Amino acid sequence: MTPMNKCCGCISVRSGVIIIAIIWMPGGIYGFIQNFQLLSDDYQYIIGSTVQIALAVNSLTILISGFGLMVVCCAESARLLQIFSGLFIFVVVIHFIYAIYFAIVVSSSGYLNYYKYDIIRHFVGAILGVYFAKVIADYAKIVRLEQNNIQTLGIIEASNIANNQDRASNITNNQIIIASNMTNNQVIASNITNGQVMASNTTNNQAIN
Repeated sequence: MTPMNKCCGCISVRSGVIIIAIIWMPGGIYGFIQNFQLLSDDYQYIIGSTVQIALAVNSLTILISGFGLMVVCCAESARLLQIFSGLFIFVVVIHFIYAIYFAIVVSSSGYLNYYKYDIIRHFVGAILGVYFAKVIADYAKIVRLEQNNIQTLGIIEASNIANNQDRASNITNNQIIIASNMTNNQVIASNITNGQVMASNTTNNQAIN
C-alpha cells in the first residue's frame, strides 16, 4: 500500500507525526491526573478495577509519545520509527480494549448514564488513535524507503567509481603494452639497420679485395 503524502490532507506526514506525539503526551498526562482523582470518587468502588488499568494505559501513552517525539525530532531512524509505530499500535489496541471493558463494567453496575461521557471520550480517542497509527506507520515506511534509496545510490556510485578505476587501469595497461610493442619494433628496426650496414660493409670489403 502506498503511504499517504499528507496528514489530514493539509500538512506533511512528518509534521503530523510530531503533532500526534505532542497531542497524545498531554492527553496521557491529563488522563492520568483525571483517573488518579477518580480514586477518591464516590463511585470508585464501582469502577475501581478500571482506574488502575487506566493509569497504566495513561503511563504507557506518556512514555511512548515522548519516545516518538524524540525519535522524529532527533534520530530520524527508520528502525526506531518502526518501533515507535509498533508501540503506538499496541497502545491503541489497549485503548480499545479498555474502552470496551469500561463500558461493560459501568453498564453492568447500572451507572451508564453517569459515565456516558467518559465512555464516549474513550471510544473517540481510540478511533482517532487508529488514524494516528496509520500516519505514524506511513511515515516510518517513507523514511525507510528514503534511507534504502540513499544506500542503493551510494552502492551504485561506489560500483561506478570502481568500474571507472578498472577501465582506467585497463587503458594504462594497454598504453604500456603499446609502448612496449613500439619499443620492440624500434629495436627490431635498429637490428635490421645494423644488419644492412654490416652487409654493406661486407660487400665493400669483397669489392676491395
